[in-house]
Amino acid sequence: MPHLLRHCRQIVSPTIREFSAAARSHHVRVVRDGALLMSDSGQVVWWGTEQELLAHGPGGWEDAAQTDASAWVILPGFVDCHTHVVHAGDRMDEWELKLRGASYEELHARGMGILSTVRKTREAGDAELEIQSRARLRAMLARGVTTVEIKSGYGLSHEQEIRLLEIIARLRESGPQGVVATFLGAHAVPPEAASAAEWVDEIIRRTLPEIARRKLASACDIYCEQGAFDPGLSEKLLIAASRHGLRLRVHAEQLSRTGAAEMASAIGADTADHLEYAGGGDITSLSRAGTTAVILPGAALCIGARRKDPDPPVRELIDSGAPVAVATDNNPGTSPTTHLPLMASLALHRYGMTPEEALWSITLHAARALGLEDRGTFHQEGGVPPRADVTAMECDDWRRFLYEPGSAPVAKVWIGGREVFSRGD
Repeated sequence: MPHLLRHCRQIVSPTIREFSAAARSHHVRVVRDGALLMSDSGQVVWWGTEQELLAHGPGGWEDAAQTDASAWVILPGFVDCHTHVVHAGDRMDEWELKLRGASYEELHARGMGILSTVRKTREAGDAELEIQSRARLRAMLARGVTTVEIKSGYGLSHEQEIRLLEIIARLRESGPQGVVATFLGAHAVPPEAASAAEWVDEIIRRTLPEIARRKLASACDIYCEQGAFDPGLSEKLLIAASRHGLRLRVHAEQLSRTGAAEMASAIGADTADHLEYAGGGDITSLSRAGTTAVILPGAALCIGARRKDPDPPVRELIDSGAPVAVATDNNPGTSPTTHLPLMASLALHRYGMTPEEALWSITLHAARALGLEDRGTFHQEGGVPPRADVTAMECDDWRRFLYEPGSAPVAKVWIGGREVFSRGD
């Protein structure tokens, strides 16, 4: 049955037609005393003011189930476009060593870091991994996140990476959130591999064909960094992935300047993520290529404060016309958070974003980074009806969750028009 939200305190959405990169404009439409109609097929079919609804609303709205939303601000469901949700355990002991002065590189050399989580994940059974991952997804849902990208990358063998992608597929099938799978087999060099080049060759020869044949992932990512994979190997792997129809992503310029962002732009990657060490030429290249810059404030906070890393050039990226998304980077070592609204607030306060830009970064830009044309906005563009992914916050103004870091007063969440979360349930 169609569902109509009435007397909404505010309905807020990025509006695509009014976005102009050249004008550096991120327009947000705000409707007060609004109404929003979700179809029984799970799409947003109409939204506007209550007065417009009564005067010339869509046919049949009177027969829809109706909910009084006068206490709520209605927003598009949030999209977390960079996570490592599927992993076992934590790295709290390592975290304490970092607080006491140990560097990320020192811990990695001692077999900690990513390889520590690889060991724990390999040892965990499928059921254990699914239970832990679903708990993280539920925490995200309670903060209004309706779509989540999940990377593999803690298996680092052919068999284990396929296993993790199969687990991600089961998480997608069981819902309720939309789940987008990304293959990150080149997250680190496996302890069993003789070299990074050997591991990349095995991925190209063996793993990419199976992923493509079974449709286990929609994108391929790589960690391009000193001590991991250099730009040449990264480009080799990503070009091979593109031949299998996978979208391309790059962990770029996080801990040092490697040339990863320029490489990502040159090969037409969909995203370049982190970007703390990106320079002026990188900004120009990313903007010209239309590559989405994915900013990860949690990782920058956890790693960069002690290392005194630079901030990613967010203001410069936005002003250049590059699309900018914000994500949690949920992982046990460098960003153990599921709180996407907090990440948007941190990005706003630390990097000089406007509230409108911060909202775009976790809705429309984040959705487009994943190739999703049907979410992140209530606005219909190009004949693609927006999916009825809706987050209702109990507050007086849509900017409240950005103004108050850590605030996310989510009252209800709908995904595809179906209510999947209610606070207090």
